Amino acid sequence: LVFVDGAMGGRSSFRLDPNFYSSPGVGIRCKSPVGSLRVTMARGIVWRRDADAEVLLTPRWHFFLSLGKEF
Repeated sequence: LVFVDGAMGGRSSFRLDPNFYSSPGVGIRCKSPVGSLRVTMARGIVWRRDADAEVLLTPRWHFFLSLGKEF
């Protein structure tokens, strides 16, 4: 599984931060007797469209492990 998640956010309604935040990553899904086993890893990236704008999130690695039924 290969994916990219992306968004623009802001600190107040209807006012977006000019930076674009994305997280490309990879994952594995396997069936097990107790449900689906899912392991994903993604790296946060900030595309700074305005050098003076505040960065709302610190880019870093994210790891997720889950077991059981997806809903």
